Amino acid sequence: MPTSVQETSLCPCCGKDADFHEREERREILLLTICGIFFAVILVFEEYLEQHLGVSFVWGAYAIPYLACGTSIIRAAGRALARGDIFNEFTLMALATLAAIAMGELPEAVGVMLFYRCGEFFQGRAASNSRRSIGRLLASKPDLAHVQENRQTIDHLVEDVLPGQQITVQAGEKIPLDGVVLAGVSTVDQSPLTGESAPIGVQAGDRVLGGSINLGSVLTVEVQRPFDQSQIARILELVEHASANKSSTERFITRFARYYTPTITAAALLVAALPPLFLGGDWRTWAYRALILLVIACPCALLISIPLGYFGGIGAASRRGILVKGGIVFDNLLHVDNIVFRIEADASQTAGVLAEHGIRSHMLTDDMEDTAAWAAEQPNLAGGRPPLLPEEKAAALPGFAQAAHTAYVGDDINDAPLLALSRVGIAMGGMGAKTAIEAADVVILNDSPEKIPELFAIARRVRRVVWQNIALAFGVKGLIMIFGIAGLSGLWEAVFADVGVALLAVLNAVRGTRK
Repeated sequence: MPTSVQETSLCPCCGKDADFHEREERREILLLTICGIFFAVILVFEEYLEQHLGVSFVWGAYAIPYLACGTSIIRAAGRALARGDIFNEFTLMALATLAAIAMGELPEAVGVMLFYRCGEFFQGRAASNSRRSIGRLLASKPDLAHVQENRQTIDHLVEDVLPGQQITVQAGEKIPLDGVVLAGVSTVDQSPLTGESAPIGVQAGDRVLGGSINLGSVLTVEVQRPFDQSQIARILELVEHASANKSSTERFITRFARYYTPTITAAALLVAALPPLFLGGDWRTWAYRALILLVIACPCALLISIPLGYFGGIGAASRRGILVKGGIVFDNLLHVDNIVFRIEADASQTAGVLAEHGIRSHMLTDDMEDTAAWAAEQPNLAGGRPPLLPEEKAAALPGFAQAAHTAYVGDDINDAPLLALSRVGIAMGGMGAKTAIEAADVVILNDSPEKIPELFAIARRVRRVVWQNIALAFGVKGLIMIFGIAGLSGLWEAVFADVGVALLAVLNAVRGTRK
């Protein structure tokens, strides 16, 4: 009997044990719950405890939840300072709360640290949930294949199996490699690869993809391609590199945060020093208002939620069988108003949907004249071109883009130059050439042009979520900043402007990209 394939118990995102995150989450919930209850009890009975047990007891009681929640943050701040990294969330939060303690504002110092820790927990949880779609895709990589050798079934690593070898796939197992069914009748779930939820029937002679799941009876499959050339290997490589291609908005926010935090910190120092020096204000009052600015100076809401909006878009697209190579692709899609099809096949219908959004469709072909004539007769296509050689197609592409930005859809090795030249290159990944897939910005896994309108819809949704988060972060932070300087808000409101807004922005990013 063949040995069953053992599923990995490691987290696909960080490589740690799959139960690690769950244990950490339970531990964090327990810590925050105990600290929250303890803090609430001290806060309610503070006056009573001072009268009967003294101020020192109350200070000691407040120190317990502060140290329980804040020790790790203070240590992180110390490590950051040792590296010369002064302006980060840990140093700002530690400085603000320690200064509040020095001013005798113990309840607020503990509350800020507690709520900051709670906010970080919920942000991390929301961010982790948004990555699960990509994590599931990474987890779909099979590890072993049941190879038939000399009338025996021997397990081999998928990387060691060669084209031409025969493998068996039991019911409920992942198909480890691309191949053709030799024997058996079954149904296969390809949703980890294509995003299509409906299983498909397979029998002898049908092609199956590595990473899909055998839902029915045993299949015997002849391997067609080695693992590094299989569909699942291509997908994994594309997904792993997607986060490196940051959008212009992400890069701007990163650069902006480098100046934003030091600027607000400098403003806090001026608020603490100038009014008492020149206006005769109370040092303690203005120092407290400066602490509010220090808390608001954390750029968490922007640095977390903006990239998460794009990452959520990549995950939403992957669930629909569309691989997007980075957030920058969504930005580029929003500038596209012409799309060129090289593929004749449900094109006219796709063009009609795109026309509703102001995108004109064209066709370039290297097939016979009758195909070009057919394209010219289609009501939703702006026109067809006669048969063109690859270099002629490359020369024709700028003609479409003289006053516009153009996307190109293709699947052949000859399409690679145009996929690379266009503002957005879209390749069909099911039957597409490897060169075309590598040159493209977007890969549609099931070769369906109907996915193209979905791609543009996701790009528009990502933009909406990102700008909502930017407006939310700047709006609330700016308002609380003004109120803080005017003495109309305290550290409680400041921590909401930082952690609370960051959490709301993360939840908005998750919500917006799940629709």
